[in-house]
Amino acid sequence: MKKITLYIALLMGFIYSCKKTDDPILEDPDVRLNAQLAEDQALLLSAQNGWKATIYPNGGKGFTFYLKFKEDGSVTMMSDFDSNTASKTSESTYRLKALQLPTLIFDTYNYIHLIADPDGDVNGGPTGKGLLSDFQFSFTATNGDTTFMTGIHLGNHMTMVKLSSEEEQAFLDGNLKTRIDEQSAYIHAHKYPYFLMDDKTEVALNISGTNKSIQFSYLDADNQTENTTATYAVTLDGLELSSSFTYGDVTIQKLLWDNDQKNYYANVNGNKLYVSYSTYPLIPLVNMLGYGKDYTAIDYNVDNMGGVLGGFFDDLAVDANDKFQHLSTKRTLNYITMTFNADNLVTIRFNYTSSKPYNADVTYTMSQTESGEITFLYTTQNSNANLVNTAIQDIKDFLETHTFQAKWINNTISGSTSLLGGLVVKDNANQYFYGAME
Repeated sequence: MKKITLYIALLMGFIYSCKKTDDPILEDPDVRLNAQLAEDQALLLSAQNGWKATIYPNGGKGFTFYLKFKEDGSVTMMSDFDSNTASKTSESTYRLKALQLPTLIFDTYNYIHLIADPDGDVNGGPTGKGLLSDFQFSFTATNGDTTFMTGIHLGNHMTMVKLSSEEEQAFLDGNLKTRIDEQSAYIHAHKYPYFLMDDKTEVALNISGTNKSIQFSYLDADNQTENTTATYAVTLDGLELSSSFTYGDVTIQKLLWDNDQKNYYANVNGNKLYVSYSTYPLIPLVNMLGYGKDYTAIDYNVDNMGGVLGGFFDDLAVDANDKFQHLSTKRTLNYITMTFNADNLVTIRFNYTSSKPYNADVTYTMSQTESGEITFLYTTQNSNANLVNTAIQDIKDFLETHTFQAKWINNTISGSTSLLGGLVVKDNANQYFYGAME
């Protein structure tokens, strides 16, 4: 009995001693959470010159933000969203709150909300969805001056890098707007930029200002087109890509701007690889023309092109128009459009005007060899084509009696910016049907 009493006394003493001991494992979770929020607040305020933040929304495009947080819960922003947001600061509020994780919330509308706005008219995304971006972010990791964050609702990643005083001043001086303006002018002036690799491979850059994207394209060893697309954000020194492009031992993550040369370059293994330019796309037209491809039609406008280049087909078109004028009822040939349809069917449409516009359609079955040689087999034509057949017969004969290759046509038409392509006679480069690519 004494032993039992002794055991009970010892047990009670042990329990009592445990209650008096502060066990950090059992620390109040609210205390730990508040400590973490205070630490995150200190991190935001530690960037004395502000942050450069980059977001690539799930719905496309990429965006740069200047963010400067203050102790009073206000945040100042700039962005490459448009020229206005790149040149004017805007102030709103933020707060840190414990949701499932310590979370940074931009709780009043500002530039960062423009890319998350569900109104497609605001940011170019689908109505009701926008660009599918976030404005509430959890803290993921910190590495030196870089902090990584993840969107709470849609999982978008935001990377924030501390700015130097010079970089902050460049933002405030409107240099981001200057870069946007230079970018727009660059795209307009250089339609077909490319990188020339050491092995002489030409990597075409299709830079879209509307989609804020770059498609890298080149031909592989089998003459097949390889495409890689990344979105970009405009930064103070160039274009920062959402994902890198790799070719051999070359990896490109950013296009840097050379203000003296007014050109982009990439840092490749310690050297500057500058962008070069072409007067037409570098990917062969045969790889891009046809049903379901980049271009499905070639449009020859008689008024804009007839006789301008002085080529063989110009003469055919001018002669055809003259024959339209001398039919029993006077008619005017407006345009000739070759459309590539499913099942290897090709329609040649002769649009002409009598009392009103009419379409004379001729349908062919197209055959194409692996080497890209194209021939046309007449299939049928509609009643309007029967009516004007004498005016279009020479063009039909031209298509039905030659073997063609799809090629780009150099546009030397004064004032024209149209991308021209056509079907060139295999054994006579001076004879070709051509028009604007659609």
